[in-house]
Amino acid sequence: MSERLDDLYLARAREDVGLLQKLMEYFPGYKGYRNKEMLRETDRRVRETIYERLIEVLNILKQALRHLVFADLEAAKNMDRIITRVEGLAEKVRHAEYGYQPFMSHIRIGKKQLRAMLRYDANIALNLSALMESALNLRMEAKKKQDVVGAASEFESLIDVLERTLARRKEYMIISGGVK
Repeated sequence: MSERLDDLYLARAREDVGLLQKLMEYFPGYKGYRNKEMLRETDRRVRETIYERLIEVLNILKQALRHLVFADLEAAKNMDRIITRVEGLAEKVRHAEYGYQPFMSHIRIGKKQLRAMLRYDANIALNLSALMESALNLRMEAKKKQDVVGAASEFESLIDVLERTLARRKEYMIISGGVK
């Protein structure tokens, strides 16, 4: 399913190509360069969207923290720790590698590596709706002062999945020669 999502992102990017760029594609080497740039730009846009959604999740978690701060100090400390994890994840997504090769380097970043980066980001994007739903559930439990521990545990397991996916993305780029 994530391959379909990254194809959808690329199709949208291709629709934005203007007349001048279409003409430039007749010059040798430009089309390959342009395709790689389109992949990088699409990846950046996907990561920006992920970042914005994570900020929305953070705002929901901060609302939950306000409900807990006077009622359950231990749960509030746990919520603060979760918020810190989500802030860290958001910043990692925001500043993840773009897939550029180092200047004057023998390392080559190809279309395959760029597509893989986009697939990793599309997988993260797919998991965001579950994360948002879990954050809303956590806020509701905090407001009712009921099963905050269970809701927090469920939320953290989703964060674990996102962190592992982001780590695999970085590992792939290092192994494939994309990052030093």
